[in-house]
Amino acid sequence: MFDFIFDAMFAWQQIGLLFMGLVFMGVGGGIIAYEIYGRKASIKVKGRVA
Repeated sequence: MFDFIFDAMFAWQQIGLLFMGLVFMGVGGGIIAYEIYGRKASIKVKGRVA
């Protein structure tokens, strides 16, 4: 009986870790996409660093 309870808890923990991994991958992908968009849509100017 206890073995079943611990196995069920371990399964829910694995599902939670998988879900949070997907959430963090989505957030990181959004940040990267925003940075790429910002570089592509920015105004380009010529200049010299003195």
